[in-house]
Amino acid sequence: MQNFKIIFFVCWCLLLFIPNQTWGEELAEVIDKVVVAAQENPTDPVAQKRAGHGYLYLAKDVGENPARVIFGALADFHLDQAVQLDPDFIEAIELLGEASILNHDPSKAANIYEDLVSRQTDPAEGKYLVPLHTCYQWLSDPWRGAAFYRSQLERMPDWPQIKFLLAILLLEIDRAQALDIMWELAGSPNIPDSLKATVRAALKEES
Repeated sequence: MQNFKIIFFVCWCLLLFIPNQTWGEELAEVIDKVVVAAQENPTDPVAQKRAGHGYLYLAKDVGENPARVIFGALADFHLDQAVQLDPDFIEAIELLGEASILNHDPSKAANIYEDLVSRQTDPAEGKYLVPLHTCYQWLSDPWRGAAFYRSQLERMPDWPQIKFLLAILLLEIDRAQALDIMWELAGSPNIPDSLKATVRAALKEES
C-alpha cells in the first residue's frame, strides 16, 4: 500500500503540469477512487479492470505530458491483473490490447488480438482484425500473420475478410498465391460489396 501511495503521488504531481490545473486535480481525485478500490480488492477482476481503464483514459488524455508513460504502464499492470484473474473477461482483454498499442508494444498487442480473433464465431465480425493486421505490419512479420490467418481459415473457411488480409500479407512473400486469393474473392458472390470493391481496387493496383 505504501508503494502505491508513492506512485500515485508522483502521478498526481505530474498531472499538475497539465495547463488546466483544476482539471488535473479533479481527474486525479476520480481516478484515486477506482485505484484505491483495486488495491483493497486485489483478487477482484472488475476492480482491476476499472483501475486499468482509468489509467488508460489518463494516458490517452494527457497528450505529451510526461505522465503518459507512467499511466500507460499502470494501465497495463492493472488490466493484466484483471485478465489473469478472469481469462474470459473480454472487456479487460480489449482494453489491454489498447494499452499495449498505446505503450508501443506490438508483440503483446498482437498476442492479445490473436486471442480475441480466435474467440470469434461469426465470420461477419471483424472488429479486431484491423488492429491485429496493424500489429503485423508494425512488427514487419508477414509470416506470423499469414500463419495465424491460415489457422483461422481452417477453423472458419468462409471468412472473406481473413482471406483478403492473408492475401495482403502474401503479397510480400508469395505474390502469385496472393493474387489467386484476390481473384477468387473478386469472383465470389458471397462477400460484402464493400469488401469486393476493396479487393478489385487492390487487384487493379497490383496489375
